[in-house]
Amino acid sequence: MRCLFIILMILSTKTFANGSLANCIKTERNIEGEELIKVKLYLSGKSKRGEYWQSDGILAAEIGDIAFIKNSNSSEVYFDALYVALSSKPELYDEIISLFPDINERSSYGVTPLMMAVSCNRVEIVKKLISQGADVNLKVPPDNYDSLIFGVFTQNPTLVNLLIEQGANCKDSILSNGLSVLGVAEKTSTAEVVNLIKQCLVKE
Repeated sequence: MRCLFIILMILSTKTFANGSLANCIKTERNIEGEELIKVKLYLSGKSKRGEYWQSDGILAAEIGDIAFIKNSNSSEVYFDALYVALSSKPELYDEIISLFPDINERSSYGVTPLMMAVSCNRVEIVKKLISQGADVNLKVPPDNYDSLIFGVFTQNPTLVNLLIEQGANCKDSILSNGLSVLGVAEKTSTAEVVNLIKQCLVKE
């Protein structure tokens, strides 16, 4: 998660809108053998951190160390672990999302669990989050990305239609540089998604 959203925040909105960088990047890799032993020792506080290791939350999720994630009491660990669950280990999702006291909690980069689930194209999880009160219209400052724009990047019309049906505000979905969600769709998505956005704008 950290790498993806650092990229998101440092790129200009124009650059970001011209590509599909919001697509979910899988973090999964096989940690086994001697490296697995070292990671376990590190997470238990008995060894030093490896030089090129990812964040603690990603490491813990990759080896399935739910206890470490729970005991960390760290929002950043929760978000990193959630990203692993959404990108490559969905079996961990329920336990990790239950750690969030607020379903609309933001990471240090301003994203919410819903935005992450949308970026990872997890339609069923998006449905769950919305049913639990996730706000589809929250924006990531300062560039104003929202769940609908992330959905457009996935090029998944089912997901985009779901967000619209659940109250995504198409007219208000505008990046800080003035590029509307329709403009983003026309630059990066499919004809079907573009048509969905156009229909949404007419209805509103």
